[in-house]
Amino acid sequence: MNLGAVMAGKDGDVKTLTEFGNCIGIGFQLKDDLLDAFGGEKFGKQVGGDIKSKKKTFLTLKAIELANKGHKHELKSLYSQESSLSGDERVACVLDIYEKYEIKRHTEDLIKLYFEKAFHQIKKIDAPLNRKALLKNYVELLIDRQS
Repeated sequence: MNLGAVMAGKDGDVKTLTEFGNCIGIGFQLKDDLLDAFGGEKFGKQVGGDIKSKKKTFLTLKAIELANKGHKHELKSLYSQESSLSGDERVACVLDIYEKYEIKRHTEDLIKLYFEKAFHQIKKIDAPLNRKALLKNYVELLIDRQS
């Protein structure tokens, strides 16, 4: 997008488009992580794939941040190399902790914030309304994605 702005002689929009791209990128990744944990196989994603592979996503980091001492220790243990639990057992334990600390809601709130920031950046772009509408529609597709 930045290259397009430069090529069109819209150097003033480069910063805005950079911020737009950052916001949709972070929003997309958060949504991807959320779907991985809570989306279910009906949406074409393996449930808990990130947890099974011990990938520390925003959800995990937020849970560690909010957890009491016992749950914090349990999470760190579940993600350690020494954990002897199967992948499915680890997923069940981690999701239980996520539920206790409303990690799904925290993540949805942050996703909403980043996509709202993206919409705000669209308003600042010096472009015809029909071109801005294309960007807006793209963001709406990202928000509504289920897999």
